[in-house]
Order: sequence, then structure tokens, then C-alpha cells
Amino acid sequence: MKRQRAEGMIALPALQKENGLKYIFLTGILCALCLFCFWRGIHTLGSLGKAAEKVSFVCREQVPARDARELLKKMQEEEEPLCPVFWTEEGRADVEAKLSGRGTAVRLVRAAGNVELLFWGGNALSQEDRKGCLISRDIVTELLGEGDCAGQILVLGNAEYEVRGVLEEAKGVMVVQEASETAAFDTLTMAAGEKRLEEQKEILESRYGIGGDLEEWGLLYGIARFVFLLFPVSAAAALLAYVRRNVREARGAGEKIFWKLCFWGGVLGTIWGVASQVQIPADMLPSTWSDFAFWSGLWEEKRQAVSFLLEMEKRVPEAAYMKAFYESLCFGGAALVLECCAFLTAIAAIWRRKQQQSPPVRHGCQSRFRW
Repeated sequence: MKRQRAEGMIALPALQKENGLKYIFLTGILCALCLFCFWRGIHTLGSLGKAAEKVSFVCREQVPARDARELLKKMQEEEEPLCPVFWTEEGRADVEAKLSGRGTAVRLVRAAGNVELLFWGGNALSQEDRKGCLISRDIVTELLGEGDCAGQILVLGNAEYEVRGVLEEAKGVMVVQEASETAAFDTLTMAAGEKRLEEQKEILESRYGIGGDLEEWGLLYGIARFVFLLFPVSAAAALLAYVRRNVREARGAGEKIFWKLCFWGGVLGTIWGVASQVQIPADMLPSTWSDFAFWSGLWEEKRQAVSFLLEMEKRVPEAAYMKAFYESLCFGGAALVLECCAFLTAIAAIWRRKQQQSPPVRHGCQSRFRW
């Protein structure tokens, strides 16, 4: 009986040590997954940030191609040229490679102006180039195979277009500068600039006669950025809680001072980091902070803007922006959840370690290990 009890006492610390190692291993895996999700989300957030640098107007009335080109010339002659792009998407169109004879259906985007504002890469189509086109990578592979596709001829209806570049981010899309004078555009996109959105809208309506609904992609970027900001803030809060615990448990005066300096340095560093990342647009600041009517009106205005973005019919560029937004939210939320799980498992590992290091409690001639 005594021999079995002794063997049990020897096996108990080994079992506790094994459980503690499992918690530590699980914590490491969760931390690795957490960092991966955060890194992947930062990548998609950068893509969404490029969309936030633009502003689009869905026109109430379609703008004829001839009027659009006259407006582009007028805008370029201003003291601060806008250099926008008028565009529309026709949906599915059949295109065929002249050399290989293979054909496929594409989502055709007809534009007039600076098409670099619509997509993130592979743009080499000037405003005067009516014979060139841009196609996405998957269309290149399907029609022309691997290799250099520049200079290849694609047949669209009765017109032929020469490939000028490849769109790396888009899929199943072809972009051309509209050559017809009878075509019309329903959307205007331009760089956001430093002016307030409402001011830009007023300029377009009063100076150029273009009215429509704003697509405020900066709102979605701000929402996704706020979600990602929760990750480092929560990590800093957990670290500060650990440092605060060491302050309470410090025995010597020098040790206590050291941990106090670490704590307040961490607090100031966290405040500085958050302040450097938070950017409030000028149109979201009231003349007086007690103007409650401004706050209620701002909330309703931004709520309607977000609802418009989520419910509107998505074309090729807008679908890419929404994809980046949802991916950012998913990766940012996953990183935050994994961080909480890693924190809880780390606490469990520390508790297990303390249990292993606790001395046995003796009762008479017997000894029992404290759980």
C-alpha cells in the first residue's frame, strides 16, 4: 500500500509537468496563428486603404461620352486639376484572341480618363489610347496562355484592341477607353484630396453640373482599421496587467521602482501609439463639442453612407473594395479572438507551473501534494 502511494506521488509531478507543457505548446500555436491572421489582415487593409484614397460619385443622370471628355479637359485646366475618370460597366461581353482563336466572356469596363484610379496594378492605358486595353491575369491565361501578352490583339465585337497591360488584382475583367461618342457613363471616380467630401460634391454640382451619391470608402477603411487597432491595444493591456502584478509582488524598493517605470512607460507608449494611428477627418469634427445636433446628424449621415455601400450593386472595382473590407474584418476579428484564447491558455500554463512548484502539505506522517 505504501509502495503504491509512493509511486503515485512520484507520477503526480510528472503528470503536472506534462500538462503544463501542453498548455505552453498550445499557447505558442495560438500566438503563431494570431500573428498570421494579423499580418494577413494588414495586407488586405492596405488594399482597402488604397480605395480610401479615392472618392466615387454614382451619377443621378448618365453623362454622355462627348460631355465627359469636355469636362475632363475643363477639369485639367483648373489651378488644381482633378484628373478623374468617367466609367461604366457593361456586364458580360464576348472577347476573342486573334492569334489563338480562343474566346471567353469578360466583364467589360468602358472608361474615359485616368483608369489608374479604378484598379491597383497593371495600368498603362492613357486617356487618348482608344485602341488599347487592360485585361486581368486569368483572362490572359485563358486566352493567350503563359508568357508575355503585351501587343496581343483581342477582338471585341467589331473592334480590335491591343493588350497594354495586365490587372493583377482583378478577375475576369477587360478595360478599354471608350471611343464611341454615343456612349454614356454612370460613375465618376477621382482622388480624394484634402478637401471635405461634401465640399467636393458641391464643386462637382455647381461647377460641372454633376450630381449623385457619394461612395465613401474611407468609412469602411476606418471601421476595419478600428478593428485592427483593438489587437495591439488588448495585447498592451494584457502586458500592462502582468507588469502591474509584478509591481504589487515586488519585495525590494529597487525592484518596485523598476516595475513602476515599466508600467508607466507602457501606458504612455500605448497612448502615443493609439493617438498616432487615430485620424479623425475634418468633416467629423464639430465647431463645439457640445453640439449634440451635429453628433446625431453625423451618425445618421454616416449610417446611411455605410448602408448605401453595402446595399449598392457592386461593379468590378467596387467588388474588389468590398472583398478587401470583409477580409480585413475577418482576419482582424480572428486575430483578436486568437489573442484572447492565447492569453487564457497562458494563464492556465502559469497556474499549472505554480502548482508544480508548490511544496507538499504534510498531515502527520503523511504528505499530500497541493493541487
